Amino acid sequence: MRLQLIDVLMIVTYLVMMVMIGWYYRKKARQNKESYLLGGKKLPWYMLGLSDASDMFDISGTMWMVSLAFIYGLKSIWIPWLWPVFNQVFNMMFLAKWLRRSNADTGAEWLATRFGLKGKGVKASHNITVAFALIGCLGFLAYGFVGLGKSIEIFVPWNIVQPYVPFNIAPEYVAHVYGIIFTLFAMFYSILGGMHSIVVGDVIKYIIMTVGCLAIGIIAFTKMQGQHLNVPEGWSTPFFGWNLNLDWSKIIADANKKIQDDKFSLFGFFFMMMLFKGIFASLAGPAPNYDMQKVLSTRSPKEASKMTGFVSIVLLPIRYSMVIGLTVLALLYYNQLNVSSPTGTDFERIFPAAINTFLPVGLLGLVLTGLLGAFMGTFSGTVNAAQAYIVNDIYLKYINPDAPTKKIIRMNYMVGVVVVAAGVILGFFAKDVNSVLQWIVGALYGGYIASNMLKWYWWRFNANGFFWGMAAGILAALVFPFIFKETLPLYVWPLLFLISIAGCLIGTYTAPPTEEGILKKFYSTVRPWGFWKPIHDKVIAEQPDFIPNKRFKLDMFNVALGIIAQLCLTILPMYVILWMKLPLLITILILAVIVFTLKRTWWDKLED
Repeated sequence: MRLQLIDVLMIVTYLVMMVMIGWYYRKKARQNKESYLLGGKKLPWYMLGLSDASDMFDISGTMWMVSLAFIYGLKSIWIPWLWPVFNQVFNMMFLAKWLRRSNADTGAEWLATRFGLKGKGVKASHNITVAFALIGCLGFLAYGFVGLGKSIEIFVPWNIVQPYVPFNIAPEYVAHVYGIIFTLFAMFYSILGGMHSIVVGDVIKYIIMTVGCLAIGIIAFTKMQGQHLNVPEGWSTPFFGWNLNLDWSKIIADANKKIQDDKFSLFGFFFMMMLFKGIFASLAGPAPNYDMQKVLSTRSPKEASKMTGFVSIVLLPIRYSMVIGLTVLALLYYNQLNVSSPTGTDFERIFPAAINTFLPVGLLGLVLTGLLGAFMGTFSGTVNAAQAYIVNDIYLKYINPDAPTKKIIRMNYMVGVVVVAAGVILGFFAKDVNSVLQWIVGALYGGYIASNMLKWYWWRFNANGFFWGMAAGILAALVFPFIFKETLPLYVWPLLFLISIAGCLIGTYTAPPTEEGILKKFYSTVRPWGFWKPIHDKVIAEQPDFIPNKRFKLDMFNVALGIIAQLCLTILPMYVILWMKLPLLITILILAVIVFTLKRTWWDKLED
């Protein structure tokens, strides 16, 4: 074990500090439900932006990205479009402010502003959104739990801990034991302090991670001087053709097997499918998880837009300094790394192995502290979202609508514990990080997209259509893995989408339209663009001075610029650490032009 006393002290100090933050904010969190779940909607946008970026800087996702960068090189910048990462750009340009204008506390509560409280399918649409949110939250908890356990196992080998533990553990469950220990800390501070303690904890963690990431980047940059990376041709360019054409056979043969297992060889087709799915997924708006809760916690629609824009700026250059830094170190000194597993080479282990092998004392503790914080931040944000849905949308809606504040807070505590326990149990059944990730993004979210896209842009779409679209999509998403066993979930997504669209249309036309008063209020408050003409005409008749949203073309122009800027922010640290001067200069120039343009076409035009 390379951890020294100073490293261990840093970790222990951080864990104690998080518990103290939870304890300190417990009184503020107890004031009312909104204070507990959304920080009273009084937190500044830059704090929420840092917190959201921190939650996205998760340990499992970073582990996945390092394995991608190692094998796919600069082409790996495209693969996170699976999420898709550019949904933040759509949120920034228009969807975050539309969502915040509703003034709801959760995604399920938002549905009442769009479909009302009565009518065919209203209750069912509410219930399926809650069910989806909870399945998603439990999936994310399992995903984080698996990634954390895998990492800690490398830093603290079980044979060192075993003599001090009164029981034996099978090797395959060691990661889970570590996961449980750190989960308990995350549970304590997030459940006690609510959104206040989560945001403050996330900001502290972001500062720690920034120092650690930049230090890793500097180490990799200095080690890279005068060295040449032993990588296949095409590794060091982000551009690609129809086929991937990366041949590792003479360098690391197992890397070719990984490409084959990932099913990314037809990279042009893979890219087109990601883009196709990504645009629809982004048009659907934020999913009901910690990301949506942060948007709903902002002080105003204008601040919601700023917050989501800030996320990419503070997250991507810092995160990718670590990703490319560890990749470069792993490539330079691959023979010094232990990345073997019982099933062969496990490229997801490069991330913890490189940290454990190459970072000096002190920095190792700092980075490990930040990574623990990354796990705890994602975990606590997800727990908070699950609490919001269970307490707000089940307990207060159906069981005890008149519950006093004290009882609501107690209920939040209890629900938090149950949710964490369920996430941990699911974590025991998850094979690896990538399998959970592919299921969440490829299948579960695939079923979510159609209904949640149509709700913004089409006036005739109703609660019944929403329910049947979601039900058809999620059911197909759960069944598809058993039918298409050897196929990447992304490749069967169009079929999933068509099934979901069919559910939407059948559901919509077998029920009357949403009540006119609800639609007029929604249209005049949220001011979406899209297929709203019948409602628009009625609103104009009643409010002749109403100004409709005619910004579709400008929003799409801004989205295109934002996606290019996001890619530039991602690849910028890669070009710096690999010291590719001409591409670096071009990237900086493109960014400068986009920033200047968006200042005029987006920032100056922000409104509530």
